[in-house]
Amino acid sequence: MKKTNLISMLMMVAALVFYVRCEETTDETSNSVSPEITETAEDDAMADEIFEEIDAEVEADMLALEAKGYDPGKLKSANAAEPDCVVITVAQDDSARFPKTVTFDYGDGCKYTRRGFETTKKGKVMVTISNRMIIPGSTRTITFDDYYVNEFKVEGTRKITNKGINSLGNLEAEITVTDGKLIFNNQYEYTRNATKTKEWVRASNALNDTVFISFSMSGNNFADQDYTRQCDKLVVVRCENATYRWVIVEGLVNGTVNNNPFTIDFGDGTCNNTIFVEDSVGRRAQIEVRHRAREKYRKIE
Repeated sequence: MKKTNLISMLMMVAALVFYVRCEETTDETSNSVSPEITETAEDDAMADEIFEEIDAEVEADMLALEAKGYDPGKLKSANAAEPDCVVITVAQDDSARFPKTVTFDYGDGCKYTRRGFETTKKGKVMVTISNRMIIPGSTRTITFDDYYVNEFKVEGTRKITNKGINSLGNLEAEITVTDGKLIFNNQYEYTRNATKTKEWVRASNALNDTVFISFSMSGNNFADQDYTRQCDKLVVVRCENATYRWVIVEGLVNGTVNNNPFTIDFGDGTCNNTIFVEDSVGRRAQIEVRHRAREKYRKIE
């Protein structure tokens, strides 16, 4: 597989990983974890889904465009992520000149069904490409113009950088989020500034590949509470019991909400759907997570 394909695949991994929702919660002590902690975790999962899907769809489209010489007229036949109702334009629509900007215009409403759920997008997504992504140091910068996914308006700047091969011989990419924002029903706001690194460890059998994800982020949740999240290493593998879907199987996330600390424990490497959330006084909840796909979001009040 070409390195340019690997960079795109690396960006798509987290989009599969973070489509999760709380299916069932069982408290392991008589006192439950603070609602502000569980609600922050839900808000984060919701934001992860929207932001990561944008990255994954952009990478699928960029991969298809590059294969077609950046001719948007040929993109529809390349099994790209976009519905037929989107209008795609490319400034400098050839394979030789960079930088170039690709615009995805969803107009006043572009509806399509994906994984059995209806999604409506409107507005524009702009992607500025510094060079072919196979080249270390090349970037894709994603910005938005009055862009909505269902009831959520999306703002901010996302920058994806090919960091090349690291000292361990693994492909690495970095994602930065500047002034990221989700606005629900033009009223409730979730903000995020973040830096994330993804490292792809190849195996002789691709089904045994591993991805390491590290990140730090901060912002305000939908209840206007300050939050932080930080992780040195999440371990992501393809799990046989999940039809080889990418699953986080190990790692510890440290977070705060309104300066109250909590942790999210993804386990010891076992392929399951169980995580543990614990607050600063030792109250611990076991949460079962499931593939979220494109279900309705929880009501924000």
